[in-house]
Amino acid sequence: MKKIQRSVLALSLLGLIAGCQLTASEPLQPTANQDIIESAKNELDGIEELEVSDEGVITFTQRLRTPGTYWIPARIKELSYDISCVQLSYFIDRGMVVKSAFLGARGRVEYYDMERCMKDTPFQ
Repeated sequence: MKKIQRSVLALSLLGLIAGCQLTASEPLQPTANQDIIESAKNELDGIEELEVSDEGVITFTQRLRTPGTYWIPARIKELSYDISCVQLSYFIDRGMVVKSAFLGARGRVEYYDMERCMKDTPFQ
């Protein structure tokens, strides 16, 4: 009986840990005006990993390049924060949203706006 209880507890904890690591953020609504969006399009034009939508979302896309590798959730959070809240802070501060898409095994999508940058750092 105790063996079954331990197995159930172990599976429950594993599910809880896996669930926490797979949680992606929800899409956010940009508030940037058209001048800021056009400025972002001009300034970020030519950067292969970045795309700016007409709605004010900057999409950063990163793919795994090596077969058999996978994304580590903590690394995704660090990279997303750095791209969004540090490197693209000028646009985030003016109402744009950054969508970071990490494609491949264990990848996910993270969304950042100024509010999330202020309250959800990967270093907490």
